[in-house]
Amino acid sequence: MHSVCFRHVCWDMLAFTLTAFLELMDHGIVSWDLISVSFIKQIAGYVNQPMVDVSILQRSLAILESMVLNSHSLYQRVAQETPVAQLIAHLQVSNQEIQTYAIALINALFLKTPEDRRQEMASTLAQKHLRGIILNHIIRGNRPVKAEMAHQLYVLQVLTFNLLEERMMTKMDPNDQASD
Repeated sequence: MHSVCFRHVCWDMLAFTLTAFLELMDHGIVSWDLISVSFIKQIAGYVNQPMVDVSILQRSLAILESMVLNSHSLYQRVAQETPVAQLIAHLQVSNQEIQTYAIALINALFLKTPEDRRQEMASTLAQKHLRGIILNHIIRGNRPVKAEMAHQLYVLQVLTFNLLEERMMTKMDPNDQASD
């Protein structure tokens, strides 16, 4: 088996390097807060590229998710560098692993978004037709939904429903036109 090289970087070597990096970081050997902006841009660049090796994309999505979940300052950077539209585009591929990692990153961003901006993020996801894409490309896809994907979809559903909790707990005013 031979490796495909692009710009003098072999995809296989890069995939192994990213895997090793993620394993080291997940063991807490180095703080996530020490990650440089240029590294974040590089990893986000792999996610934002239209054509990138699947193993590189998978590991890049996993690294970005870990950055968001483990560091508030990195959340800000990842949110800036990774457009939601690009993550949603990854849900339209046939590879369920990529779809799962993309949903996991969307969930992490949603979870770490300040409460006063979560509704805005939910609106952005609605404008990008996230529900329809999930229904057509994941749930009605040509393969069964695996356990990790089901879990990530459940997390997304809980995060979305939590936005409605305040409205649900508010007593209805019969004179309020908005409650119709």
